[in-house]
Amino acid sequence: MQLKFLSLSLLVSGSLAAPIENSLLATQDTSLIKRAYTDLGTAYKVLQSAFSELNYSNGRPVSASRVPPSHQQIIDLFRQTGQVLFRQPQLGLVEAAGLVGPATELARNIEAALTVVVMAKPIVARTNERDAVSQMLSVQFTENAAWVNGILALFPRSEKAAASRVSDEVNAAYKKAMTAYAR
Repeated sequence: MQLKFLSLSLLVSGSLAAPIENSLLATQDTSLIKRAYTDLGTAYKVLQSAFSELNYSNGRPVSASRVPPSHQQIIDLFRQTGQVLFRQPQLGLVEAAGLVGPATELARNIEAALTVVVMAKPIVARTNERDAVSQMLSVQFTENAAWVNGILALFPRSEKAAASRVSDEVNAAYKKAMTAYAR
């Protein structure tokens, strides 16, 4: 999985990233950014709610009312949100449950996937690049779903019912967010 994550990072930072990023910045499409922020913010809220319901989170939900004015700021805000949800030391229960490693890896994968998602929508004529992005999103969604299920599997048996329901919600949110901009 690490190799696939690295390959996605290279995709984002390599030759494919430049035309996509330039396209997004050139359009200055604020409605696109608002929609991306709302949809991906919803995915984060579901994740935060999942940990809260299982009493493993002191994270804060994303505020959908604040829309970053540029591509880099929206990526930075998602990264900061990931840090709040998965990496901050005040998440003592997560640390005590031995979930820091898996949760951090999940957060890194989410960051990479969100970067691709936010940059993918402006592609309209580059069919090959669109297909490449769609393929990366598909791989990333599968991996993220597997990590979510793996993390939830670590919870006590008494919480399995809640974990199963939350897992379904998280996976649904991922699917919506990860595919919205590859269509």
